[in-house]
Amino acid sequence: MSAQKDAFSQWLMELNSQWGLDCLELDANNQCHLLLDNHELSFALSSDEQELSLWSPVASADSFLGDAERLTQLLVMNFNDTASLAGSTFAMDSDRRRLLLCFRVAIQGLDAHTLGNILRNFGETISHVVGELLVLANCGKERREPANNFPYLRP
Repeated sequence: MSAQKDAFSQWLMELNSQWGLDCLELDANNQCHLLLDNHELSFALSSDEQELSLWSPVASADSFLGDAERLTQLLVMNFNDTASLAGSTFAMDSDRRRLLLCFRVAIQGLDAHTLGNILRNFGETISHVVGELLVLANCGKERREPANNFPYLRP
């Protein structure tokens, strides 16, 4: 095991202890999969162990691929809606069945505390984005602004 992977595994052990868990550990593929507030959250070290990738399935791809207007709104959100996505982006799984919310961060400079914050923040972003996508899928253009909870229409 490399020094970087050792350090990362140690951070996960620290978070397990702090959060009263026993599930934070990398598998043989350098991945960890969690269920957080009924949402899947996965993360993995890159093959060169320099980046941490986080992802979560947030919607069925079919709900957007079959509707050009919804797909357009999703792509606009992916590019312009930095407040809702908090630095995350959308992608699609290799089977083209699920829309994924993804986030990457460099490992350099991380520690257990920072990793914990990243995991918590991404979990909050997942919950927010799932809500945004449900509104988008069910109502079209109406969305909710997180800061003040007043609905607004996207042009």
